Amino acid sequence: LATAGLDPNLSLVIVFVIFTIVGHRVHGAVSFKDKIGGKLPRDTMVRFSIVNFAGFAMNQAFIMISVKVLGYQNWVPIVPMIFVTPIVVFVLNRCWVFHDDASA
Repeated sequence: LATAGLDPNLSLVIVFVIFTIVGHRVHGAVSFKDKIGGKLPRDTMVRFSIVNFAGFAMNQAFIMISVKVLGYQNWVPIVPMIFVTPIVVFVLNRCWVFHDDASA
């Protein structure tokens, strides 16, 4: 999208929204199918969006703190982005987003 003349930040927002929608459907149908009993309740989209935004914000915070505040090299925030964010997002998705309220 950035090559189409759009501002990179606007491109990122558009891609984030598109892949949040796609990710919600795919995770509901494949990754967490066992947790939701094969159905995808509407409220999962709101919770999934919140979790995705939280993951995005975590990654931005890792960059801001590591590079801008502490002055580390640009590669340093990649470590927590690979090892911390995916675990947090997975646990939130598993326990909160795609949790079958009927079985609780």
